[in-house]
Amino acid sequence: MVARINVKGMSEVRRARKTYDDNFNALIAKPFNLSNKDHIAALNKYMDEFECYKNTMYVYQAASEIFNYSAGGWLFSWLISIPTFLSSSCFVLACIGAAGVKLESKSILDFDSELQKMEMLYNWVLKKGSADYVEGTDNTAKLEQLEIQRLVLLIAPLCETEFLRVWPAETTVQTDNTNELAKAFMSGINAISAGINLITRSKQTVEQLKLKDLKVAVEQRQLDTGVIKSLEQAGRYFAMSPEFKTRVNVQIGLFKRYVPPVILSMLPDFSLSTDSPKA
Repeated sequence: MVARINVKGMSEVRRARKTYDDNFNALIAKPFNLSNKDHIAALNKYMDEFECYKNTMYVYQAASEIFNYSAGGWLFSWLISIPTFLSSSCFVLACIGAAGVKLESKSILDFDSELQKMEMLYNWVLKKGSADYVEGTDNTAKLEQLEIQRLVLLIAPLCETEFLRVWPAETTVQTDNTNELAKAFMSGINAISAGINLITRSKQTVEQLKLKDLKVAVEQRQLDTGVIKSLEQAGRYFAMSPEFKTRVNVQIGLFKRYVPPVILSMLPDFSLSTDSPKA
């Protein structure tokens, strides 16, 4: 339930925030242990919360984009004659978009704060708490775990490549060589490397191939998302996420406590099923 906007409510928010921060700092103060079930459970908890937050911000972002286009369309309708329903639709979308702009601008600082916590978790898990990755460090055992791969995927669209790379580089940046002989030589080397990589891939397990593809995707920024793709991702999340549905049901339960039974009996059951969709 949203805290009441008064002295008591704000004091409760501050106490809850302090408890949250203290628990977080206590968690990352000790070295991460892949075999520690409490560490994995805490990591999943923070990822669940951040995933919900991130997808909410994607919706706000899309709403602000709606404002940019629909407001222009609405103003344009004053200059030329267009059907009334189109003008009204543009106006409604502009209002929705304006709300999205306001929500996004108010929430972005909080979102950045949560992203910084995720970056601290990333460093805790994959850099031994350090801010920088030590070249040559072998994180294979950790990166093979689905929870750690989820952590990478979760923040990859939002963080710099060099921050994310916690493995020996899988791809190299090619420089422009003006020497034609050097270009031909490098082409031959690349062809040989490609052949070797093909043979190597044939000997790797499915899990190893998936991990390699994830590393390449991170290094080449293949996980970046635009407004439309982000909104599609958010739509899938809100439609399928048990975490989100559980949160909604908690709020519905709290709401029912304040509604008289007579009125409640007249309302439909808004609770969401937390069962995973069948394939």
